Amino acid sequence: MNKIVIFLMLLVVCGCVAGQTVNVMQREYEYDEAGNRIVRKVVILASSSTSSGYTAENPETEVFADKAGEIELLLYPNPTTAHINLEIKSNVDKIDGNVLIYNVNSAEMGEQSFSALQTEIDLSRFATGIYFITVIINGEKTTWKVVKK
Repeated sequence: MNKIVIFLMLLVVCGCVAGQTVNVMQREYEYDEAGNRIVRKVVILASSSTSSGYTAENPETEVFADKAGEIELLLYPNPTTAHINLEIKSNVDKIDGNVLIYNVNSAEMGEQSFSALQTEIDLSRFATGIYFITVIINGEKTTWKVVKK
């Protein structure tokens, strides 16, 4: 076991010396109907952009993917300093969506309607902390935890 760890560390060091470093590590999660995370996947990408076209400027920033019914959603960057991007990746004819923002005490802090495939959610007026973003699209609902720096 120790030989394998040493060998892998040696490969990483040699790769870094040769200028071959990994640019992006993407995490993917799957949730059950109650909202509990049941699967976590870590995917190492060769390039610095994710499938959404968003380039991770900070390795601590994550792109979250989830589904509201059959509609695939991307939410990034998280953590954020001002804005969160909501991107819909599914083929749908009509989008009728609402975004609700809650603080950790479950008090509603804001609401925003949208009908575009890409929407920017403004968190700049909120204090730093943890917020819950609930997205409702065509009657389907999903909630994310977002950190505002």
